[in-house]
Amino acid sequence: MKKVWLLLCTLSLFAMEPLLTTIEHPIRLAFYNLYPNDTKIEKKLSLTWSEANDYENEDIYLLDYELASLTFSLETPISQDESLRIILPVHHVYGGFLDGVLDWFHDATGLLNGTVHNIYGDNEVHYQIGNILSIHKPYTILGNIEIEYKKRLNFHPFSTNSALAFGIKIPASSKDRGFSSAKVDYSIIGILEKDNFLANISITKLGIVHLGNYAVSHKLLYSLYLGYHYKKWLFEYRFISSAFKSRYSTLDSPSNVVNIAYSINKHMRAFVTENLSPFYGSADFTIGLAYTF
Repeated sequence: MKKVWLLLCTLSLFAMEPLLTTIEHPIRLAFYNLYPNDTKIEKKLSLTWSEANDYENEDIYLLDYELASLTFSLETPISQDESLRIILPVHHVYGGFLDGVLDWFHDATGLLNGTVHNIYGDNEVHYQIGNILSIHKPYTILGNIEIEYKKRLNFHPFSTNSALAFGIKIPASSKDRGFSSAKVDYSIIGILEKDNFLANISITKLGIVHLGNYAVSHKLLYSLYLGYHYKKWLFEYRFISSAFKSRYSTLDSPSNVVNIAYSINKHMRAFVTENLSPFYGSADFTIGLAYTF
């Protein structure tokens, strides 16, 4: 009976484990990213592939590409109530393969209200920010490294399990290629977990960076994650505040996305991500697979 109970607990814990994902957008990936965590202290190796399609033809930037990312995460206990986690993403910017599918979907549903999507052609690479950045060829780049220390707490607000994490972003990526602020960021994350619900709230101290004359980064970045598990399904919501102070709403805007994931087996989940209003600082649509060893 004890072995059966432990097995059920293990399956339940895996089911509530959040996806190793964040908002797959260069403006977000340049800073510290909230990859959500739970309150458990255990050794865990995770790998996520995501494919994000983005088209934004705005006042100061043009983004038209697909972003394929492989994100590795290793979490290891250092005591009964403490663990360390290191996260390393690798990004590939290219033309991709989702443009035609998304154009058909937009035409069939009328979501674009007659406006033209991908006016520069399907499966193209256009990454332009004012007079700061102009890239029109595929390329692969290392992402920024994040290291987190997690401490499980004996504090149980609202009858939840709780933990506190402290993180640092090491700017291993390249600012010239559009995926780094080139500054160190620090974050503190509060984690609450109860039954099928999980919440993460983070406050991040950003290294100050200027985006030409267009914007300057805020000192603090706020992020919220909410997750709910039901049988083989996982539903997630993410919010990230604006990283920049700017007169351009495209930069001075928060981001919201929802994830829907389905457990294929005890190790692998498939997921889709859709961005929500105001639609800035987030990809149009993302698909992916998450695997936990």
